[in-house]
Amino acid sequence: MLFACLDLTSLSPDDTDEKIAALCQRAQRDSGHVAALCCYPQFLKTAQSVLPEGVALATVVNFPLGNAPLSQVLQQIDFALKEGATEIDLVIPYQDVLMGDFVSSIEMVKSAKTYCGRYLLKVIIETGELKNSDLIERLSLALLEAGADFIKTSTGKAPLGATVEAATAILKALSAYQRQRGLLKGLKVSGGVKTLEQAQIFMDLAADFFGLSYLQPYTFRIGASSL
Repeated sequence: MLFACLDLTSLSPDDTDEKIAALCQRAQRDSGHVAALCCYPQFLKTAQSVLPEGVALATVVNFPLGNAPLSQVLQQIDFALKEGATEIDLVIPYQDVLMGDFVSSIEMVKSAKTYCGRYLLKVIIETGELKNSDLIERLSLALLEAGADFIKTSTGKAPLGATVEAATAILKALSAYQRQRGLLKGLKVSGGVKTLEQAQIFMDLAADFFGLSYLQPYTFRIGASSL
């Protein structure tokens, strides 16, 4: 179950085409494959050429600081989709959120989802910087309303990654959105999940909210760069 929900990830400054190609070979086992492989946009073509069938191809935009202007973010998305990406992991301008401004994040997500269309938009809110559970919950609900398909905890580049408290706040927002809209959207846990025991904690937490059936690639992911 866990393997099928992984986003196998490499976002390192020393990434090469050869390194990404080798990572793609780890995406498939006899028992099945991971949900997606995530790499920087410049390696998408390489990944696409060797990625096992059925594995989604993901990349990051506005990463990791979330401070690019909207026009540039949309250019990044356009490039990524043309290079073969089928999932976009977007960092919102979380520094604006810390200053009380949700509008720039909401507008970015709305525009990004319009660009993505049928492709998956996973929105990174950098919970380790936001810290406050109430803020995380309110922001997550607003971004779900704006079109996010998944709320993702972290870039993995901030000092603090995913926490149980942050994941709980996101799950509360997902639950509220389901009650209001009748739609169940996804959680991606990313940043600092290094052991199977840690991964299991987040899986159990998500299942407590939505049942074991939630632990499927279309609603639950764990970023696996160090797992």
